[in-house]
Amino acid sequence: MNDDPTKKLPDDETQYNTKPTITTVLERLNEIGDSLRAEIETLRVGQEQLRVDLTAEIQSLRSEMNQRFADVDKQFVLLNKKFRMHTEEVM
Repeated sequence: MNDDPTKKLPDDETQYNTKPTITTVLERLNEIGDSLRAEIETLRVGQEQLRVDLTAEIQSLRSEMNQRFADVDKQFVLLNKKFRMHTEEVM
């Protein structure tokens, strides 16, 4: 047997049928479909985890903002009292 790849195949090329059959094509399409379904499911799980994480982060930020607003309100009340005291002293 000669390993030279430039040699022509034998005259009986029917024994080298490389055209895929419909079954082969359908099997490959099913494999691709299964792979895509698995990737989509992975994305769905990741998306759900991201939604949960973002919801928790938003809730945390809301809580922090509410606390800071409450602190600002307290400071405003104190400032208002001091302002009134100084106004009464001046008058």
